Amino acid sequence: MQKRIVATVLLLLIGTLMISGYVSSPALQPVKVVNTDRFDNGLVRTKNVTFQNGDTYQIKRFEFSQDREQPYILTLPLDGNNGTFRYAERLGGNAVWQINALEGELPQKSGFIHTDRTHMLINASNLFIKNEAGTIEQQPNPLPMTVIRQNGAYLIQVQFPQRMNYIAEVWTLKSQHPLVDWGQAPAVEQTWLSLDLQDQYKWSWDGYYARTPDSYTPSSPSMFWRLPTNYAAYRFVNSGAGRAGDDLGWVMLDTILPNQNSEGYWQTQPRSDWLWTDYQIGADFFDTRFNTDIATLLLQGSQKYGDGNFFASASNYADYLCKHIEYNHYTNYGKDEGWLVADYAWHEPHKMTHVSLNHQLQEMNFLYRMYIQTHQELYKSYADKLIFGIKNSKSMWIKPDQDLYYAFLGDGGMGMTDYPYLTYNDLVDAQTLLLKINGQLDPDLGELMASKKLWMDQTGVTGYQDAVF
Repeated sequence: MQKRIVATVLLLLIGTLMISGYVSSPALQPVKVVNTDRFDNGLVRTKNVTFQNGDTYQIKRFEFSQDREQPYILTLPLDGNNGTFRYAERLGGNAVWQINALEGELPQKSGFIHTDRTHMLINASNLFIKNEAGTIEQQPNPLPMTVIRQNGAYLIQVQFPQRMNYIAEVWTLKSQHPLVDWGQAPAVEQTWLSLDLQDQYKWSWDGYYARTPDSYTPSSPSMFWRLPTNYAAYRFVNSGAGRAGDDLGWVMLDTILPNQNSEGYWQTQPRSDWLWTDYQIGADFFDTRFNTDIATLLLQGSQKYGDGNFFASASNYADYLCKHIEYNHYTNYGKDEGWLVADYAWHEPHKMTHVSLNHQLQEMNFLYRMYIQTHQELYKSYADKLIFGIKNSKSMWIKPDQDLYYAFLGDGGMGMTDYPYLTYNDLVDAQTLLLKINGQLDPDLGELMASKKLWMDQTGVTGYQDAVF
C-alpha cells in the first residue's frame, strides 16, 4: 500500500510539472525502437532513435558466436558529394583536427562525415569482450573503414574481425543539417575537440565507460568499466555542443535510466580495493558523488528536454539519497544540528566511511535543486542539515596553507588531498542556489571559498568557475 501511495504521489507530481512547463508531453519526445535479430554468425541488436528535428541516432551491437577468417562488413549508405571526414588526433595529450577527403581507407576513429546533402557523426571503434563486474575488455581492430563511391552517394564499410564472444558496436548520428557549425561557434568546436568517446572513455550500448583504475578489481590496461555517471552528457546538456550535442544528450540520459537499481541508485560494479581494505565495502557499492552527479544531470535534462522519465529517475534517487543521509551521517553542533554524510555505502554491513567536502556539497546542491523545482520541504530540510554540517565544522576544513582538506575522516581528524578546483566549483554552485532560495550568500561557505581561492591563486590553478553572484 505504501509503495502504491508513493507511486501515486510521484505521478501527480509529474503531472503538475507537465502543466507548469517543467515536463512536456511524451508525444514530443524522440521515438526509440529496439530490435534483436539473428545473422549467420550470432546476434545483432539495433537501437534507433528518431528526433523531432528529423535527426536519427542508431547503434548496432554485433555478438559473434564463432571464429571466422573473413571480417564482418557493415555497409552504411550516405547521400551526397564532396565528402570529408573530420576526427580528432590525440598526440602527447593535445588534440588537433584532421580533415581527410572521404575516399579510400579511413581510420577507426570517432568523427564527423560531411557531404553536400548529409551530415553524420560515426563511431566504429568499439570491439570488446564482456568481463565480470560490468567491465569490458577492449580488443584490437586493425581493419580500416573503407569508402566506396557510387552514383552520387557513398558507401561506408566498417569491418570487424569475427571471433567467438567478441562484441562489435557501431553508432551513428545522422542529419540533413550540419551537426556542428564549424568555424561559426568556436566554443562548440573546442568542446568537441576536447571530448573523448574512444580512447580513455567509450560510449557504448548501455552506458559510458572509462578505463578501469588499477585500484579496482577486476582491472587491466585494456579494461573499461561502466561509470554510474556520464561526463560527456554533462557537456552536452549544460555546455552546449551544437545540434549533435543536443541529440546525444537525450540519448545518453535515456540510456542511463535502466542502469538505476530498484533502490534508486547506480552501482559501481567493480570492487574498489581501498574501500574493501579500509571499510569492508565490496563490489556493487554506492558512490555519492557519481550518483549525485548523474541525478543532477537528469534533473537538468528533464528541464532541457521536457522528459518526465528523467525527472522520475532523479526523484527516485532523491528518495534514496535522503535515506542514505538519514542512516549514514556524523552529527555535529553549532547554531543548529548538522550532519556530515558518509561518501559510500554497501548492501552488507561495513564500516562507515569518511566524508569528502565535495561529495557533501554536491548532495546538498542536488537537494536544493530538487526543492527549487518541486517546492517539497523534505528536500530542503535534508539539505539544511548538510549545510549546517559544513558550517559547524568550517574551521576544520581550512589547512595551514589555505587549501581545504579533502575529507573528515570520521574519527574527528581531517585528511587527504583536495582536488585543484572541483570543491571550489561546488561552493560556487552552493552559493548560487542559496542566493536564489534565501536571497543572500552564506558567510561560512564564503570563508571556505576565499581560502580555497587564495590557495588556487598562489599555486597557479586555473580553470575554475567564476564566482559571479
